[in-house]
Amino acid sequence: MELHMNKMAASTMDAPYVMAVPATDFRPKLIIFDCDGVLVQSEEITLTLLASMLKRRVSENIKNDSFFDPSSLIERFRGRKTAECLKEFEVCFNTRLEDDFELHFRHASHDLLQKQLKPTKGVKTLLSELSIPYCVASSAPRKKN
Repeated sequence: MELHMNKMAASTMDAPYVMAVPATDFRPKLIIFDCDGVLVQSEEITLTLLASMLKRRVSENIKNDSFFDPSSLIERFRGRKTAECLKEFEVCFNTRLEDDFELHFRHASHDLLQKQLKPTKGVKTLLSELSIPYCVASSAPRKKN
Protein backbone atom coordinates (compact mmCIF):
# COMPACT_ATOMS: atom_id res chain seq x y z
CA MET A 1 0.00 0.00 0.00
CA GLU A 2 1.42 3.36 -0.88
CA LEU A 3 1.17 6.55 1.13
CA HIS A 4 -0.61 9.59 -0.25
CA MET A 5 -0.41 13.07 1.10
CA ASN A 6 -3.60 14.63 2.33
CA LYS A 7 -4.55 17.48 -0.08
CA MET A 8 -4.57 19.93 2.79
CA ALA A 9 -1.18 18.66 3.90
CA ALA A 10 0.20 19.18 0.43
CA SER A 11 -0.73 22.83 0.54
CA THR A 12 0.10 23.64 4.15
CA MET A 13 2.53 20.85 5.10
CA ASP A 14 1.03 21.07 8.62
CA ALA A 15 -1.20 17.98 8.43
CA PRO A 16 0.20 14.45 8.76
CA TYR A 17 0.38 11.92 5.98
CA VAL A 18 -2.58 9.57 5.67
CA MET A 19 -2.62 5.99 4.54
CA ALA A 20 -4.94 4.92 1.74
CA VAL A 21 -7.36 2.19 2.83
CA PRO A 22 -8.91 -0.17 0.31
CA ALA A 23 -12.69 0.05 -0.02
CA THR A 24 -14.53 -2.63 1.94
CA ASP A 25 -18.07 -3.88 1.53
CA PHE A 26 -19.83 -2.83 4.73
CA ARG A 27 -23.31 -3.92 3.64
CA PRO A 28 -24.95 -6.18 6.22
CA LYS A 29 -25.11 -9.89 5.46
CA LEU A 30 -28.00 -10.51 7.87
CA ILE A 31 -30.46 -8.41 9.86
CA ILE A 32 -31.59 -9.61 13.28
CA PHE A 33 -34.84 -7.98 14.37
CA ASP A 34 -36.00 -7.82 17.96
CA CYS A 35 -39.60 -8.95 18.04
CA ASP A 36 -41.37 -6.69 20.53
CA GLY A 37 -41.06 -2.99 20.00
CA VAL A 38 -39.81 -3.53 16.46
CA LEU A 39 -41.93 -6.06 14.58
CA VAL A 40 -44.93 -5.99 16.94
CA GLN A 41 -45.99 -3.99 19.98
CA SER A 42 -47.09 -6.81 22.27
CA GLU A 43 -45.89 -5.19 25.50
CA GLU A 44 -48.45 -2.41 25.20
CA ILE A 45 -51.21 -5.04 25.03
CA THR A 46 -49.87 -7.31 27.76
CA LEU A 47 -48.85 -4.56 30.18
CA THR A 48 -52.27 -2.91 29.86
CA LEU A 49 -53.77 -6.28 30.78
CA LEU A 50 -51.30 -6.67 33.65
CA ALA A 51 -52.26 -3.23 35.01
CA SER A 52 -55.91 -4.28 35.03
CA MET A 53 -55.22 -7.65 36.68
CA LEU A 54 -52.96 -6.16 39.36
CA LYS A 55 -55.37 -3.36 40.18
CA ARG A 56 -58.03 -5.97 41.03
CA ARG A 57 -55.64 -7.44 43.63
CA VAL A 58 -55.37 -4.37 45.84
CA SER A 59 -57.76 -2.42 48.00
CA GLU A 60 -59.94 0.24 46.40
CA ASN A 61 -58.43 2.77 48.82
CA ILE A 62 -54.96 2.62 47.30
CA LYS A 63 -53.09 5.88 47.19
CA ASN A 64 -50.72 4.87 44.39
CA ASP A 65 -53.33 4.80 41.62
CA SER A 66 -50.80 6.08 39.04
CA PHE A 67 -49.02 2.73 39.37
CA PHE A 68 -51.91 1.16 37.45
CA ASP A 69 -52.11 3.73 34.67
CA PRO A 70 -51.30 1.64 31.55
CA SER A 71 -48.87 4.19 30.08
CA SER A 72 -47.10 4.52 33.44
CA LEU A 73 -46.91 0.74 33.83
CA ILE A 74 -45.61 0.35 30.26
CA GLU A 75 -42.89 2.92 30.98
CA ARG A 76 -42.00 1.22 34.25
CA PHE A 77 -41.99 -2.41 33.09
CA ARG A 78 -41.14 -2.31 29.37
CA GLY A 79 -38.49 -4.88 28.53
CA ARG A 80 -38.52 -6.52 31.96
CA LYS A 81 -39.34 -10.11 32.82
CA THR A 82 -42.87 -10.71 34.10
CA ALA A 83 -41.59 -12.29 37.33
CA GLU A 84 -39.57 -9.12 38.10
CA CYS A 85 -42.63 -6.93 37.49
CA LEU A 86 -44.78 -9.05 39.78
CA LYS A 87 -42.13 -9.02 42.52
CA GLU A 88 -41.92 -5.22 42.33
CA PHE A 89 -45.71 -5.00 42.61
CA GLU A 90 -45.65 -7.22 45.72
CA VAL A 91 -42.99 -5.03 47.33
CA CYS A 92 -44.73 -1.73 46.43
CA PHE A 93 -48.06 -2.86 47.82
CA ASN A 94 -46.83 -5.13 50.61
CA THR A 95 -48.91 -7.99 49.30
CA ARG A 96 -48.46 -11.50 48.00
CA LEU A 97 -49.92 -12.60 44.67
CA GLU A 98 -51.35 -16.08 44.27
CA ASP A 99 -48.78 -18.69 43.21
CA ASP A 100 -50.57 -19.18 39.90
CA PHE A 101 -51.05 -15.46 39.13
CA GLU A 102 -48.35 -15.43 36.45
CA LEU A 103 -49.83 -18.51 34.80
CA HIS A 104 -53.29 -16.87 34.71
CA PHE A 105 -51.72 -13.69 33.34
CA ARG A 106 -49.92 -15.65 30.60
CA HIS A 107 -53.13 -17.45 29.57
CA ALA A 108 -55.10 -14.20 29.49
CA SER A 109 -52.36 -12.36 27.58
CA HIS A 110 -52.09 -15.21 25.06
CA ASP A 111 -55.82 -14.95 24.37
CA LEU A 112 -55.64 -11.16 24.09
CA LEU A 113 -52.60 -11.25 21.79
CA GLN A 114 -54.39 -13.72 19.51
CA LYS A 115 -57.14 -11.12 19.08
CA GLN A 116 -55.23 -7.82 19.11
CA LEU A 117 -51.61 -8.29 18.04
CA LYS A 118 -50.74 -6.70 14.71
CA PRO A 119 -47.46 -5.95 12.92
CA THR A 120 -45.89 -2.57 13.58
CA LYS A 121 -46.87 -0.05 10.91
CA GLY A 122 -44.67 -0.43 7.83
CA VAL A 123 -42.95 -3.64 8.93
CA LYS A 124 -44.68 -5.87 6.34
CA THR A 125 -43.47 -3.61 3.53
CA LEU A 126 -39.97 -3.45 4.99
CA LEU A 127 -39.70 -7.24 5.25
CA SER A 128 -41.09 -7.82 1.76
CA GLU A 129 -38.55 -5.40 0.25
CA LEU A 130 -35.45 -6.68 2.05
CA SER A 131 -32.94 -8.29 -0.26
CA ILE A 132 -30.80 -9.83 2.48
CA PRO A 133 -31.61 -12.61 4.96
CA TYR A 134 -33.20 -11.74 8.28
CA CYS A 135 -34.29 -13.48 11.46
CA VAL A 136 -36.12 -12.64 14.67
CA ALA A 137 -34.70 -12.60 18.19
CA SER A 138 -36.65 -12.29 21.41
CA SER A 139 -35.89 -12.56 25.10
CA ALA A 140 -39.48 -13.69 25.76
CA PRO A 141 -40.07 -17.28 26.78
CA ARG A 142 -40.67 -19.60 23.81
CA LYS A 143 -43.83 -20.83 25.40
CA LYS A 144 -45.72 -18.14 27.28
CA ASN A 145 -48.78 -20.12 28.36
